[in-house]
Amino acid sequence: VPPCLNLPLVIVGPVLMMTLTCGSFIWSLARLKRSAPAYHLTVQQVTEDPRVIEALGQPIVIDEMVTGDVRIEGERGSAHLVFGIAGPNNTARVEAEVVLANHNWIVRRAEVTVYENGEPGQVIDTMR
Repeated sequence: VPPCLNLPLVIVGPVLMMTLTCGSFIWSLARLKRSAPAYHLTVQQVTEDPRVIEALGQPIVIDEMVTGDVRIEGERGSAHLVFGIAGPNNTARVEAEVVLANHNWIVRRAEVTVYENGEPGQVIDTMR
């Protein structure tokens, strides 16, 4: 094989490996966040809110991609979570702040921004 034909393999191989590794890492972080108690508590609160159910319809489907951060230091911690949800009527974006105190996660803020025809509309504060 002429040396010039090996050049794409030398470039493409490492780039492909980096892409697969980074993609796997991001997927693992999203999966870790989805397994966190703060995430499950937020999902429960949001999907059981009658106003969210009315705006989205049922069943409500949770997007697999979760962004934000979860920090735990001893008995205290905090989480900022952002993820999408959708129902047969509309889609929405959830943004939540959750804190850990005395081994218990507590949702401090959970806002659901409903998107109608792709545009942000009603904001539902599930804490009220």
